[in-house]
Amino acid sequence: MNLKTLLIMFLLALVVIFALVCVLLFRGGEPAECDSRSEGSLEYLHSEQSWVFADLTPVEMVQVMQYLTSHLRAGLVDASRAKPSDNCIYLIDLQLPPKAEALAFLDHGGSRPPRQALAVVYFGNQSNPNVTEYVVGPLPEPAYHQDVTVQKYGGQVPYYRRPPLDAEYKQMAHFLLSAVFPTAPGFMQTVLNYDETNLALMTTSPRGFKSGDRATWLALFQNVAGYFLHPTGLEILLDHSSLDLSHWTLKKVFYNGRYYGDLAELEKEFSAGNVPVEAIKRVPSDGNFSSMKPRAYNPGVGPLQYEPYGRRYSVKNNQVVSSSWSFAFRMDASRGPQLFDIRFKGQRIVYELSVQDTMSVYGSNSPGAMSIRYMDGSFGIGRLTSPLVRGVDCPYSATYLDIHSVAQMEKPQVTRDALCVFEQDMGAPLRRHYSNLRSLYYGGLPGTALILRSVSTVGNYDYVWDFIFYANGALESKVRATGYISSSFLYGHGLSYGNRVGDHTLGMIHTHFIGYKVDLDVSGPALGEKLLELQDASVARMNLKTLLVLLVLALATIFVLVCVLLIPREKVVHCSAGSQAFLRGKHSNKSLIFADLSKEEMVLVVKYLQTHLRATFVDAYQASPSDNCIYYLDLALPPKEEVLKFLDHGGPQPPRQAVAVVYYGNQLDPNITEYVVGPLPAPTYHQDVTVQKYGRKLSYSGRLVLGNEYEQIGKFLMEKKFLEAPTFLNQVFGHNGSNFAGLTSAPRGFQSGDRATWFSLFQNIKGFFLHPVGLEVLVDHSSLDISNWKVPKVFYNGQYYNGLAELEREFVQKRVQVAHVKVVSPDGTFASLRPKGPTQESSPPLYYEPCGPRYSVRNNQVVSSSWSFAFRMDVNRGPQIYDIRFKDQRIAYELSVQDAMSAYGSNCPGGMSTRYMDASFGIGRYMYSLVRGVDCPYSATYVDASYLIETLTPEVQKNSICLFEQNVEAPFRRHYSNLQSLYYGGLASSALVLRTVATMGNYDYIWDFIFHTNGAIESKVRATGFITSSFLYGDGLYYGNRVADHTLGTIHTHFINYKVDLDVGGVQNSLEANDMTFETVKAPWNPEREISRMKLVKKVLDTEDKAAFRLHDDMPRYVYFAAQSKNKWGHNRGYRIQPISFSGDNLPETDPMERAISWGRYKLAVTKRKEEEPSSTSIYNQNDPWTPSVAFADFINNETIVNEDLVAWITTGFLHIPHAEDIPNTVTVGNAVGFLLRPYNYFDDDPSIYSPDGVFFTNEQDPTSCEVNHMACLPKRAACLPNLPPFTFEGFQNLTRL
Repeated sequence: MNLKTLLIMFLLALVVIFALVCVLLFRGGEPAECDSRSEGSLEYLHSEQSWVFADLTPVEMVQVMQYLTSHLRAGLVDASRAKPSDNCIYLIDLQLPPKAEALAFLDHGGSRPPRQALAVVYFGNQSNPNVTEYVVGPLPEPAYHQDVTVQKYGGQVPYYRRPPLDAEYKQMAHFLLSAVFPTAPGFMQTVLNYDETNLALMTTSPRGFKSGDRATWLALFQNVAGYFLHPTGLEILLDHSSLDLSHWTLKKVFYNGRYYGDLAELEKEFSAGNVPVEAIKRVPSDGNFSSMKPRAYNPGVGPLQYEPYGRRYSVKNNQVVSSSWSFAFRMDASRGPQLFDIRFKGQRIVYELSVQDTMSVYGSNSPGAMSIRYMDGSFGIGRLTSPLVRGVDCPYSATYLDIHSVAQMEKPQVTRDALCVFEQDMGAPLRRHYSNLRSLYYGGLPGTALILRSVSTVGNYDYVWDFIFYANGALESKVRATGYISSSFLYGHGLSYGNRVGDHTLGMIHTHFIGYKVDLDVSGPALGEKLLELQDASVARMNLKTLLVLLVLALATIFVLVCVLLIPREKVVHCSAGSQAFLRGKHSNKSLIFADLSKEEMVLVVKYLQTHLRATFVDAYQASPSDNCIYYLDLALPPKEEVLKFLDHGGPQPPRQAVAVVYYGNQLDPNITEYVVGPLPAPTYHQDVTVQKYGRKLSYSGRLVLGNEYEQIGKFLMEKKFLEAPTFLNQVFGHNGSNFAGLTSAPRGFQSGDRATWFSLFQNIKGFFLHPVGLEVLVDHSSLDISNWKVPKVFYNGQYYNGLAELEREFVQKRVQVAHVKVVSPDGTFASLRPKGPTQESSPPLYYEPCGPRYSVRNNQVVSSSWSFAFRMDVNRGPQIYDIRFKDQRIAYELSVQDAMSAYGSNCPGGMSTRYMDASFGIGRYMYSLVRGVDCPYSATYVDASYLIETLTPEVQKNSICLFEQNVEAPFRRHYSNLQSLYYGGLASSALVLRTVATMGNYDYIWDFIFHTNGAIESKVRATGFITSSFLYGDGLYYGNRVADHTLGTIHTHFINYKVDLDVGGVQNSLEANDMTFETVKAPWNPEREISRMKLVKKVLDTEDKAAFRLHDDMPRYVYFAAQSKNKWGHNRGYRIQPISFSGDNLPETDPMERAISWGRYKLAVTKRKEEEPSSTSIYNQNDPWTPSVAFADFINNETIVNEDLVAWITTGFLHIPHAEDIPNTVTVGNAVGFLLRPYNYFDDDPSIYSPDGVFFTNEQDPTSCEVNHMACLPKRAACLPNLPPFTFEGFQNLTRL
């Protein structure tokens, strides 16, 4: 049989396979399994070189253990049974080779570094007890060991520095049970119901006040699930410094605020009736309120992620590869996860990225806690890596990996499913831009990332470690803390050190610090070509033997497919749709009080105004500056007091009204007038509210520029002014009347009344923002008579001219320095958003809802099992949310965007004078259609928005708002318990999201309002789209980075302002602040020593001035709205404001236009709510910032804010210095800011424990049983492929002209 025959047979087999697959696909019914394409194409990208960083194998660990046992001749004892006076091996781990040797091997064909182990040995049974570290090698058959202790630490490590073995903790517990507790039988039984099993110990650390000390405070808790929350009030100071257990002594005992010499003294005082006793209820074994057992039955499945074409990454040994990324990983027994040789597109970005340590400092008035400074690396972040639970800790379909370790035992231990790798939909587009300027197009990229995750359970806390790899070359390291808090017994002035969270439980103030090592190797050697060579070589090696193997596999595949056809297929188990019916019953038509005007209402208001205002109106779409026109209509919100009476107390429904903004250009006193028109739907009155709102009439020069005015400016330049420089325009730019695109700047002058705008000219192509030509013109369009418009200044390539005629003369006389700019093709070349890589058949991971949406949308209201809120779209300011309720309790009356502002820097006039205030352009009106699968999950609920602005007829933006439930990357909470009782409890993280996207010229702002299952609300905005640029000349690099031949990416800021009207437990709130400080005190149990004790600092911010925090001032870490009502534990119910911001600087207050954006002075300002202060700014501030119609700084006038209706004004943002990677599009990664509103003592416990999505099982239960763990049912309950609607997009219809 020759090669040709084999090839023919192989091709015939492929045809048969294809036919069988077609039969399977079209035989009817839903598919039972997903089409999972092999990631075999990535197999070629793996390299055995990554093994240089791999953890020791179990075989290697055993070899090292045997080698040390035979060569150290020290009588080594199994560490799991060792006493302090024994010699034992503490741990064995990988000894990494020196970086130079590793790079020589990886990059230059050098020899493979010898593989070695690091062994840490405790020598307790010798004259000079110490801790010694050895390097043992080469592996897998060690032949040498080297003491590296002095080399690493500069001297021997004293034995008292050793981390306690688990065996030592057991010996401490035995010492207490056998030698200490029996000395106080009356106290132990009467007060603590002691039965030798009902107490759990928790260690503190460090263990004394000076080197050589080894005395540990041990706090006693009730031995129940979640014992960390059940302190008994008894703490014992045990001196275990002696290597002879019989010499261990009790140094102090603490109970309920008092110190005793030992337990016998406590017993004596107790018998005499001198001990103040706090009666503690005995808690059931499940922990009662500390139990992680879900309090609700799970009726269905939340949003899931699936991979339509299988995984787009590959894991082999200790290496992960994708089409963009590759890296090696390992787990250091002490420090935790470590990544090495991280490469993007074959280029090494990072040599090492590793966790170093986590540290927590506690504060309390109990001795154990006040002395705690946990350094978790000494306990073993890596060795305490816990098994991961599918569907909670990681996506169900992630790749799960085991780890092996030898620490405090004589045999290797395996931790199953300790690492997971997956590709995650990050919930928002990585980049996108919707263009309605010049050319109409959309470009976007779904936001996905490759993630490696592990979770370390270090006592009470669980640290979720994520390493996230984005498609744009960004790398993110993130750690989340969950699990249990640690607590103290509450007595005396305990509330100076935390909050009461149980009858006798003090949740203690503490910090979390995490240290990383990041060894960046930027511009290191590339592997891209090597990887391609590897692929080519692998393909070339295909020979006759390979073809024979493939033929056999093809025949086996045919056999399997035939079997599948013959076997009856199992029906997919579907979910009940009952939840939707239940949610629909929760809707209320009262939410319509906040609803946007309907199209019918808009038409009726326009007709009313045309009839009753007795003025001749021109359609704003065609209006000149000297015309009268209706600029826009919007909803006029009723006063809050009237709304609350209607919503909460059965009061009458406030009349529905509209606000109408009218430009009066055709009268003796041109002005802008605002009217309230009502009642709707049949208006009978209108009222001029301009002076009432702004305190004066509005100057006509401050009006917003209509689209037709921009067109008239363009026509003025093209048909009149450009004719003054024909030679220059033709010879320099090849000007043909259509190859320029203009970009406006704003504001438009230097003083009130000015209306002179710098227009920067660009090549008229897609993504024109990146193609400046160097020509900018200043147009004075202040006159209402277009024939009087002027061009007083022109700028070209660093020089200013008094008009285009002067530029023409200078050019003809060859006194103009010309910058030759290449003409760019219409697609924009490097500015094009058209994908540049090959089209892939694979698809990124997608979200779907196996049981359908677990929320409902009707009219303008959204409801879920926990949340309800109304939404609307202000035509200027953008998205607004009202009447936000969690579990039927109102949390916020209003949460709304106020404005987005950007100030630019440049050495070109247009850029240097730009301070865009986007609300004046219309954030709401520029919310365009969203693209399924990119801007929002494909299966999200899409809602239309209607508005009327610069036209007489309403316009509809289809699918401009989306709602969806999103799986939010990581477990919402979880704890793996291997102390005292064995169990796992967790909750998959999902949140309800409302999203819309505003395209403000070049930038696209993605607005998210996120509602979490614990009552937290998150507001987040991401910036993407195009940067705007200046022409690069002279000292331009002082104002940004060069991103193309003549393109300067100009430095600029982004500031976003929100209004947050929280109503916490009612409308009357106060503003309180909590923070921390250290107080130096004498240790109560050892007055000769001092201790720095962390303490809570509490303040009531009782005036507006105290509640106004400047942009870069220190602000208390906890600032919250406090209600007059209290929770179960006696705390004022509250909601905390937690800003997330990286803002630059606001304009100097000496700048004449700064008052117009004075909200930017403050990261947070809380004021007394007033109907006459509805917004922090005005749309008219953009074109008249020198005499602002609203100046936020005036809101802050030192009024009292105690027990008042309060509003928080939150400013967030970031500084953007554009760089090469902003081309063509700025990505959302790292460009997300916002704030969280988090419950702070508002509830009695975490409300997410009542979520039906919770998972809980013990070591005595079967976690694979559906009755025990609903995640185990996913393969049956979740249909593989969702029923997706057809793709539609109507974003290029009914556009406003720009």
